Amino acid sequence: MASDAAQAASIRLTPQEEDVLAGGEGPVSQKVMRTVVQYGEALGAERLVDITGDGHLAIAYAIPGIASSLETLEELVAAGLKTKYPFTLDPRPPLDYDN
Repeated sequence: MASDAAQAASIRLTPQEEDVLAGGEGPVSQKVMRTVVQYGEALGAERLVDITGDGHLAIAYAIPGIASSLETLEELVAAGLKTKYPFTLDPRPPLDYDN
């Protein structure tokens, strides 16, 4: 079920990745895949790789426009999406140094 977006991607995608990019797993997963593909293309990636362990997401809160990243995380949670492996996220300011 390859879409125009999947066909236009310069990264080699598996059939499952193409399906996600075409919206086969819902609009939120499609949005995530579109972002991953665009990021990979910007970095010159040839293909996506499997995540094989825990990860950490760093968000620089001092960067203007970061609220959109937090809104995206809330959207992922609201859609019920889960990661295969656990990951941590930088704490959100203001930091509570007493607890």
